[in-house]
Amino acid sequence: MSRIWFFLITLMLLFSALGSRDTIASLDRAMVHAVGIDKSGEGYSVTLQVFRPDSEGSDTRLDPAKANIFVISASAPTVEEAMTVCEGRLGEFLFIGHMQVIVLGRGVSFEDPGRLFSVFLKSKESYLGVKLACTDGKASELLSAELSEGAVAAQNIVSIIERHAENSMTAVCDLLGAVSSEAPVMMPVLRTVRPSPDSQQSSDSSDSGSSEELTLSAEGARVYIRGREAFDLTAEECSVPAQFDGISGRVMLEAEAKSGKAAVSVKDGQAEISAEKRGDRIAVRLEIGVTVQSSQSTDQLFDRDELIRSCEAELTGRCERFISRCRAEHADLLHIAELVRSRYPEVWLGCGGDAEAVFDLCDIEAEVRCRVN
Repeated sequence: MSRIWFFLITLMLLFSALGSRDTIASLDRAMVHAVGIDKSGEGYSVTLQVFRPDSEGSDTRLDPAKANIFVISASAPTVEEAMTVCEGRLGEFLFIGHMQVIVLGRGVSFEDPGRLFSVFLKSKESYLGVKLACTDGKASELLSAELSEGAVAAQNIVSIIERHAENSMTAVCDLLGAVSSEAPVMMPVLRTVRPSPDSQQSSDSSDSGSSEELTLSAEGARVYIRGREAFDLTAEECSVPAQFDGISGRVMLEAEAKSGKAAVSVKDGQAEISAEKRGDRIAVRLEIGVTVQSSQSTDQLFDRDELIRSCEAELTGRCERFISRCRAEHADLLHIAELVRSRYPEVWLGCGGDAEAVFDLCDIEAEVRCRVN
């Protein structure tokens, strides 16, 4: 009987020891919330934004007096090797299960996503819904920039991207979608923005000792074709595909009449793309239905019919300019070729499965319907 009790106690101690070891290992990890990737002479420069759970701050907003996030960088021939160097300098294992955003610096392409993102794709800890963004300069400078309220943590960056996308000013891109899509990829562009001279003057008058403030913007998008940087879209150009992505909530327009101009908020309604084969061509119709939010200023400048005509003309013009840009850049950003493929597979096969050739066969028209709320 004593032998049985000895055996049971030994097993309990063994399991307790193993459990403690796992707990210590989990506490011995550096939680990476954002990663910046830049080109360097050695290959790649990687910048990690790491959250410190033992600090007094929070992981979403930095109090400069109580640093809860810090930035560490390293360069190496590959992204994975650079992250290993960072891991060695930290003296902790990197945990990427909470990573929220990857920022690509100017000139970084993902023609071979398996090589660029290998450390994220092969790890069982990875969250493949992590957001992808890019910047005009270096990702390292963006992630370490001292903005108006300190360095912006990863969760804030994602919130800024989503807010701009809801206002139809940019696109939302995630890691899994970017590496698995054969179509052109739209990625939000992060920029630090200085305040206007008027706002800076008022800020200086209220606090003459403060340094110049910076804020973060995600307006516009960069288009990658086959993983390579192709061209940039303005916030206005982003408003057209935003009507069809199911994320945007509203669009800001400038309505114009004889009596003047006014900014108008337009709430997204229904947006559909239809295709019909007509001989050797494909007739594609972009149908957009939106609701115009009337206000005191619009009621003074426009009558209801005039406001509707102005908004419909502005949205139709945006669609036409956007389609012209897509044709000039050979970029099917509305995935029209995929629609044709599902509806008319013989057309797809006749083009040899070339999405660009299918897109060239399409005649695209926009039909916009507005109503005033």
